[in-house]
Amino acid sequence: MRILALCLGLCFCVAAQGQYKNSKGDKTYIKFKGKSKYHAGVITMLNSTEVEGVMKRTTSYLADGDLKLVTRSGEKKSLFAREILCYQANGEKHLSFSGELYKEEIDGKGISLYSQIGTNTYTTGGGPNAPMMTHTSSFTMFFVKKENETNPTLVPSEKRKFKAFASYFSECEQVQKSIASGELKSKEVRSVVLRYNNCILRASSDEE
Repeated sequence: MRILALCLGLCFCVAAQGQYKNSKGDKTYIKFKGKSKYHAGVITMLNSTEVEGVMKRTTSYLADGDLKLVTRSGEKKSLFAREILCYQANGEKHLSFSGELYKEEIDGKGISLYSQIGTNTYTTGGGPNAPMMTHTSSFTMFFVKKENETNPTLVPSEKRKFKAFASYFSECEQVQKSIASGELKSKEVRSVVLRYNNCILRASSDEE
């Protein structure tokens, strides 16, 4: 019995050490975990399996940017939006729709709000003593998606086009009128989505 107890105890220690090692991860994983551009997170693959590790986007300007992943076992992978359902890291969630990544801003029951980073590129200089210089500036694009829709729809930022976009919110007459009249502007898209969702929620409660 004593020998059996010692054997069981030894097995338990070995198993515990293995679990501790796995929880810490491979040396490669630990190395990349210490890098400032890498963040711990979870990737959900197309088959709904989840992969934990540290990851970074090669650029935030590309909707289908290369996603670098180092798993807990130390395996390095390069993934694209078309290969995953979503990923969560650094307090953010990004979802894949038709091969593009969108940052989730509001997860709504009626409408969800997403964003992407776009860029403008322009050149200056080119004079006798000045070489051509290329400059890049970034801007945020917002998208909305209803529960029954497959892909997000771009929210127009131009005043006239945003007023015409009011019809998208036709299920809530109050919000639709506020957009069409110019009371609600495209820069207030977060408020628009929240007001729409609250409107839909109230309507559903009244029907019950």
